[in-house]
Amino acid sequence: MKPDARRLLNAAFAAAGILILAALILKVGLAGWEKLLRGMDPGVLLSAVMAYAAVWVFRTLRLRRIIRHRGGRISACRTFEIHVAGFALNAVLPAKAGDVATVGFLKREGIEIATAAAIVVQTRILDILALALVMIPSWFRLAGKDAPLWMVSSFLLCLLLVAVPFGIVWADRERRVSRFFDRAGMNSERPFRSRALAKMGEAYDAFHAMARDGWLMAVSVLYSVIVWLCEGGVCYLLFQALGVGVSPEAAVLAVALGNAGKGFQVTPGGIGVYEGILTVVLCEFGVPFDAAAAVAVLDHLIKKGFNLAFGLYALVRLRVRPGFGSGGASSNSLKAK
Repeated sequence: MKPDARRLLNAAFAAAGILILAALILKVGLAGWEKLLRGMDPGVLLSAVMAYAAVWVFRTLRLRRIIRHRGGRISACRTFEIHVAGFALNAVLPAKAGDVATVGFLKREGIEIATAAAIVVQTRILDILALALVMIPSWFRLAGKDAPLWMVSSFLLCLLLVAVPFGIVWADRERRVSRFFDRAGMNSERPFRSRALAKMGEAYDAFHAMARDGWLMAVSVLYSVIVWLCEGGVCYLLFQALGVGVSPEAAVLAVALGNAGKGFQVTPGGIGVYEGILTVVLCEFGVPFDAAAAVAVLDHLIKKGFNLAFGLYALVRLRVRPGFGSGGASSNSLKAK
């Protein structure tokens, strides 16, 4: 696709997301918003913000453990800065540009670029696995009635996206895939293609080592599940602040499906898409439309606001300060396994 056409398409998607968000806000109406916001419990609202702060504690712990597995030594503070900066960029740029930036930030910390790419891919796969796991209790609640096809499809797609990479790794005990990339690289007559294939082989080797480490996977999956339970907890606490009853599994399922939907990044930061999915899922559980739409908007606002506030600050620090490991040594001395 030509650059001009791509920019036009991105602008169209962004406009569509804004229109969806605007439609939800207008549907509730100014009087409806005033009534809902006036009735919110400030203490419970603060608890929702703290629940999202807890998300970042466990995201940071997970990423730092994976980095240490690959031989990196980065402080918890620096790990948080790298992670949240990538999320901030994903919130404003299309096509998961923040993930690419995260690879670059890790490379500056002394992690080989192929290993850095494998680390970022691993965190994304762990998120999808955790999304599928936290959805399971909600399906028992929906078992008594016909769940919409798109809900079932989203759940099955999450399982498929997890099963494929882990299935390949567990079937490929002798790392034939990485040897294939190595051979293809050596047989290529183009230097750039040869180097790219070699790096793909290195990235696969790094991912293979992480995926086959049972203890690393167990701890990482635990952290990931806690992350998404806390994400769902934000939604649940917002309903409590409004004084509207909703089951915890409904809140968790709504957030899980919302994040699964915005994972395709058709709009910057999933704006409009996330709110629309949350509203539809919550209404499926019998939540009044006004309350569902209000919580969907507030939920996304809290999360994106947090990511942007801390992420933009982190970007400034990452630009002006050279990377150092937790032991005070220059990050250039770090060696990945």
